[in-house]
Amino acid sequence: MAAVSWLNNEFFSVVLQASADDKNCKAEDFRIVDFRLRRILDDCSGISYSVQVWYKQNSMEQIKDHVFVIKSAVLSSCGNFVEREITMFKDVLPKVEKYVGQKFAPKLLLSKNLALVTENVRGNGFKNANSLSLLDFNHCAMALQALARFHAGTVLLHLEDPDFVENKVGSEQVLENPEVDCLGFMDKVFRSFEKELSTWPESKHHVGSVQLVRQSVAEYFQNINKRKGLRVLNNGDFWLNNLMFRYDACGRVRDVLMCEFQSTRYCPPAADVQYFIASSSRLDVRLNQLDTLLEIYRNTLNESLETLDLPQRLEKDEMESSLQEEYVMYFIGLVVCLCTCLNDPEDRMTFEGFDNFEELAIDAHIRFEKMLRSPRFRNFVPPVLEDLERKGVFDIFRDKINDCEDNSD
Repeated sequence: MAAVSWLNNEFFSVVLQASADDKNCKAEDFRIVDFRLRRILDDCSGISYSVQVWYKQNSMEQIKDHVFVIKSAVLSSCGNFVEREITMFKDVLPKVEKYVGQKFAPKLLLSKNLALVTENVRGNGFKNANSLSLLDFNHCAMALQALARFHAGTVLLHLEDPDFVENKVGSEQVLENPEVDCLGFMDKVFRSFEKELSTWPESKHHVGSVQLVRQSVAEYFQNINKRKGLRVLNNGDFWLNNLMFRYDACGRVRDVLMCEFQSTRYCPPAADVQYFIASSSRLDVRLNQLDTLLEIYRNTLNESLETLDLPQRLEKDEMESSLQEEYVMYFIGLVVCLCTCLNDPEDRMTFEGFDNFEELAIDAHIRFEKMLRSPRFRNFVPPVLEDLERKGVFDIFRDKINDCEDNSD
């Protein structure tokens, strides 16, 4: 509760004013009767709460209620992530949604004290998918189509203001904040994965290959903003836990919203695609229907670019080449996010109760060592690694390491 101790009746009145259909109303028109907080989501920069407020308006005695979502920074050292997300909600999403004609995220009501307040889309039928089950083909297709349209809209945004997109909301935050050692944390998680992998009889021969991936992570992020070819503003954290879906009366998925924009980066769209596939798709989807999904994404992106009268297109050979360059993001999605999905909520990382990122990272690493041993993750990963080996993915990293060694000589 300490992270949101600044919440008070005055703040709730301002939120109600921002939420009201009547734009002439004032914060003083609302009298707060009671409120309730419910924690709904943790991520690396903050904790999200669903807030229900009971209130009276003006002289009316009838008590009404309103629900909204507050995301508040846990650590001051993570403030740059929250600031990035606020900028995305205030200055990027309204423009991109207008360009494309599609809503991509909950509406921002206001921001204050390194926190942002958004509408409660659960009231409109949106909900999170079951992370333990991962996403079937239809959910994946819906998500990738929305991602493609978002990416296309950011191409137009970049055309209008390239400096803003590349440097304000597209720079690589993994490298920018010395107080948040993301690379060090990922290195420890990968080493723990290698250690666990060495105990799996059918997969321990992949340990050396995963080591090559780990050795490529730092260079990958140092060069990610320098890629050639089509570049877009990536969501940066596009995975199951950060998506909400809406369904029709028959239970068929009909809509999707993105709920996180704190890790955006300007780079090839394949980075978002690889991260999503690795972190969120069911095993049968990634083994048997991946090519179809990739074509759905590419076709939607190109159709959206054409609708926006933009000349850029993502050809099939360019996408295949780009996907190969972005396999580091696939493995981060696999080791960090998929591992999280396949564990029970009470066993996952927590982000509250720490004074600095170093303390948080130590606790998170201990939790990851346990999560990597979960039976669900243990059973899921071996066929994925075999599939990657058959596709020659590990050879990509072997070649890169060999090229680096040759250049150093």
